[in-house]
Amino acid sequence: MPTHLLTLDDALLLRVLSFAAERDVEAVTMASRLVALHVLPQYPEIWRVLFARQWEKLNFPLDAKTENARNLVVDARLRALFPLECTDARIFQLLTHAIVQLPSGMDIGETQRSRGYSDTHHRIVPLEKKKSEGQDDDGVVTTFAFDGRRFGNDRSVRANVPFPTSLYIAVFKRRVQDFANKKQSFVYQIGATTSGYFEISISNPISRPSPHTVRNGRVEMTAIGLVPSSFPLVGKQPGWIIPSFGYHGDNGKLYSALPLEPFGPQFGVNDTVGCGIRHSSKDNGRRVFFTHNGNTVTSRYLPGSGRYIPCDKKHEWFPVVGLDSPNTIHVNFGQQPFKYDHVIDELFSECVGINALAARQMLQNANKARFHSVRHNCIDAFIANILERRRLTTAFAAGMATSLFDLGDELLVHVLSFAAPRDVESLTVASPLVARDVVPWFPAIWENIFRRRWEALNFPLDSDTLLQINENLDALFPSSCTESRKLQLLTHAIIPVPSYADIRETQKALGYTDAYHRIVSLQAPDLRESHAVDFALDGGMLGDDRCVRANMPFPTTFHVAVYKRNPTEEDKVQGHTRPVYHVGVVPGGYFELSLSKRQHRHARAPSMFGQEAMTSIGLVNSKFPLVGKQPGWTRRSHGYHGDDGRYYHGTPFEQGQPFGPIFKSGGTVGCGIRINPRTGTLFVFFTNNGELLSGEDGAYEECEHRNWYPAVGLDSYDALHLNFGQEPFVYGAITDELFEECNDMATAVSEQLQWYDISDSDGESSDDEENNDDNDSGDGFGSDADMSDEELA
Repeated sequence: MPTHLLTLDDALLLRVLSFAAERDVEAVTMASRLVALHVLPQYPEIWRVLFARQWEKLNFPLDAKTENARNLVVDARLRALFPLECTDARIFQLLTHAIVQLPSGMDIGETQRSRGYSDTHHRIVPLEKKKSEGQDDDGVVTTFAFDGRRFGNDRSVRANVPFPTSLYIAVFKRRVQDFANKKQSFVYQIGATTSGYFEISISNPISRPSPHTVRNGRVEMTAIGLVPSSFPLVGKQPGWIIPSFGYHGDNGKLYSALPLEPFGPQFGVNDTVGCGIRHSSKDNGRRVFFTHNGNTVTSRYLPGSGRYIPCDKKHEWFPVVGLDSPNTIHVNFGQQPFKYDHVIDELFSECVGINALAARQMLQNANKARFHSVRHNCIDAFIANILERRRLTTAFAAGMATSLFDLGDELLVHVLSFAAPRDVESLTVASPLVARDVVPWFPAIWENIFRRRWEALNFPLDSDTLLQINENLDALFPSSCTESRKLQLLTHAIIPVPSYADIRETQKALGYTDAYHRIVSLQAPDLRESHAVDFALDGGMLGDDRCVRANMPFPTTFHVAVYKRNPTEEDKVQGHTRPVYHVGVVPGGYFELSLSKRQHRHARAPSMFGQEAMTSIGLVNSKFPLVGKQPGWTRRSHGYHGDDGRYYHGTPFEQGQPFGPIFKSGGTVGCGIRINPRTGTLFVFFTNNGELLSGEDGAYEECEHRNWYPAVGLDSYDALHLNFGQEPFVYGAITDELFEECNDMATAVSEQLQWYDISDSDGESSDDEENNDDNDSGDGFGSDADMSDEELA
């Protein structure tokens, strides 16, 4: 970058940081003394705004982004946990990391998914503005009403998440008196508590139910309370089963494990009632309490002061509303001032005197709630260490104690090797030292990040095996481009590719049963069982065909690929005798299947129709039926079968074309897709024990332009092993053949390789993106796109 942050004046630098994410601000703070010692302490609004963003991301919106979130106020009892010299900016930074998801709305969708629900009897309608474009409609609302046709058929709506069970950061909107202007305003008060509270306000229905609505002789009513996750949301009101608690508006009674006794006033339209849970420091127990129109509800039938109902600690308690009335319900978790305002002081006073323990528990909550672990991020670890020890010096309070300028090159490289990609890039922008003297001369920094990213999305790489950019890809970069810069660009271009067998997809297929189709993972204990490349059939009968496909289809455009390759003769002459991971860009792909004998429990198992044991290899599309078929038996699949050596494509059983030798245990077969990058034409090919197979029409069979998944057909008890490049291929020539496709294709490669953001943990799980059949654009070609394989066959 031609301009570094150090050259910007304070106002412009503040403006730049106001748009940055929290991780970027922290990285810049470590890299720049200017930011750490001068900017952040003087401009706490940077971290106040970041706190507001993180809170809104996990919980509810704040009217706090205007005027730099000045109406966010840290409660004095929470502020007392920090040293006096700790700046507001530093406090908001630490609190931002401690935010967890809290109850913030009612999950209508959970009720709709409950057993016994029907729109006719239990329909619940949201009564708030539709979410803005770009926001997920997750069924979580704060204003809603019952709109079913039958009263008396009870139903409940619970919150999106339960109240936390340990200390956490809470934000409540609160009215304050502005004596200077003689008017009321509001602030968002930030504190720490182990308890929780919410209120519901009841108002007239928007439309009265039809006089023909069935009432079952019941009086309209609403209930408020707490329930565990196992509580049935249809057919029950809070408190009707143990464990649960409910305060009912039709009779003012409390329903729980206690004997049914009079409790409080009845409630209905124009009333506000609340329910909370408190932690008792005396016996470490928990207590439930209720409020009515701003006052606590007490009863002489309750123990002690008559306010609290004991509850067990083993459950997580969800706020809940019971509905059997058409009235409008508005739920408040702190988005608006509470009617019972004293509850804020009661909750926030719990952190008084617990000091270091509070910081430790906040850290534990933050680590559990954050989507990714902090172990790969040196900046998060540094903050964790500070929270754990609670020893902030004046220098710490101002920013970070040690600037990167004070570290030697080798130590700086070691620090950056633990940083996430985003941090490394932020430090490069913020620090000329990192940009000029460190990153270009230490390519191991970006090589480590490349490896982590590849492993997060695809398959593991041996840490002691060399990784290098293939010469064909290297020739596409300008001569002035450093090794670090190449690896950085390639890291951002990594996408999920076929890497393991998706056994779960077969288990979800129509017709699957464990009795006939069970597939077991033979994965080593230190590898992820769900990401199996070693597996076998363990069903009770052969002949009832089934397939396993890969986690992803082969990409049909240029993409980053990593293949492990044995040294060539030329490499050996130069003294390189160990395998190397080669990084290149390829269209299409290739995989191999190795078979071996296995001891199994079905040695005497019968074979349906007297068929011989067989295994097949091939390609299938996303709609291929994984139970009852072998690859090649439909038009949307290609298969090479081991029992007869025939090639199948839309051809029934035993009617394939003569193609190659039969294969069984002890052999290795391969299948791949070659793509002509100039015409886009796709070709399927097969190999057997390192030899390219050739049929009547040659080695390469043209195939439709679809998203093709690698697939294996199982109808034998052999142990199967898949290789997607994590090991050298038996057909070793394929690596060079695929890598050479990019020669003289610099324009196409630059257009087809996309720059993808890298998540905070150096890569998100490919499980989040895989197998999205609804977006399987490759299946949209041709007039038969919406037809099933059974219709096509």
